[in-house]
Amino acid sequence: MTSGRCGVEGLGETGAVLARSVLSVGLLCVLLAAPAGAAPSTTVQAAFDGTQPEMPQRVFRDGSATGCPMEPYPGTQDQPAAYQTFTFCNGDAETCFTATYLPGTCGDEVHLLAYLNIFNPNDLPTNYAGDLGTIAGSFSFVVPAGLHFQVVAQTNFGFPECAFGFTVDAMPCVAPAPTLSVAALALSGCVLLLVAAAAIRRSRFAMLGLMLCAVIAAVGGPAAAPVAADPTPANPRACILACSAELKRCAEERCDSGAWDKNPECLAECRRNFDVCRQACP
Repeated sequence: MTSGRCGVEGLGETGAVLARSVLSVGLLCVLLAAPAGAAPSTTVQAAFDGTQPEMPQRVFRDGSATGCPMEPYPGTQDQPAAYQTFTFCNGDAETCFTATYLPGTCGDEVHLLAYLNIFNPNDLPTNYAGDLGTIAGSFSFVVPAGLHFQVVAQTNFGFPECAFGFTVDAMPCVAPAPTLSVAALALSGCVLLLVAAAAIRRSRFAMLGLMLCAVIAAVGGPAAAPVAADPTPANPRACILACSAELKRCAEERCDSGAWDKNPECLAECRRNFDVCRQACP
């Protein structure tokens, strides 16, 4: 008497096909549902090129990097600045985050700040969480549970063209996973059809599945692809950049304000000279 066999071989041809299909579907579901592993930190590479938005004032660099707990707002300097924002999320516990400036080619042109939830370039004290204070190193700041925060890069001497970066021990905020579209569901069904066709070794079914995938990809693929933003041509910036270079030279040579803003009154005079220079630009 032949003993019974365990596993897929003991199920017969129909059972074996069913078992393989179920295992394949299960593996596909696990791959689709498994979250991506969270990295311990994020590195951002960015640049200023004259196309970034402008704020009328900037945060004063007091020469001291903030730590945890939160420290007082250092004040506002009457200098024009370009800025960029980068959004990150906190979890379900109050956390002390640390950001480290990577000077790149910007050097002392860029100053890093941190803001809770919303950054308003016309209201710099509101939601302030911390800042670098000087031209190098790291700073820390507290973010309450469940809030997101923004690392803001402001320029110190007008509008430079340079590259910089920073690291922060947090992850960027991501939008909630969207529900599957009709095209995505159809593609998933196509994959399952191919798996089933391969399991039962029916080349006819495999060919039909490939044809169906090609049709869906041709119709749904372009619609699902991200649409690139229309490039906005920047106005000629040569004159403004020259004025900004003169502002930096004035601040560093006359006001001794390379590392931090040592002489606000002197910087105000440099700002007035910058405004005159800028107004003369075509």
